[in-house]
Amino acid sequence: MEKELKCEDLNVKDCDFVVRGDTPKDVIEQAVEHLREEHDISLPDAQRILDGKGIEHLEDQARLVAQRIREALDIKSEADTPGAGPGEPPPNVTPGRP
Repeated sequence: MEKELKCEDLNVKDCDFVVRGDTPKDVIEQAVEHLREEHDISLPDAQRILDGKGIEHLEDQARLVAQRIREALDIKSEADTPGAGPGEPPPNVTPGRP
């Protein structure tokens, strides 16, 4: 079953980018490349995002985006870290800003 991810799913503003792939890894690889090149968001490689290991040690913006990628693709593991609390709106990601 084909997977899909949009910048909108990641709360990245003003971007209509959509990526599709056969596996979550395919989607993440393409998304990471786009996010690095177009939004100057430095993310780890796809396997690290899939594993969820060390995500909590990333800079705030990268950590939020990596968590949102995992949530949007419904990737679960013991390494998952909490996002916004119940009833709290998710923080926005402003591309190109630390």
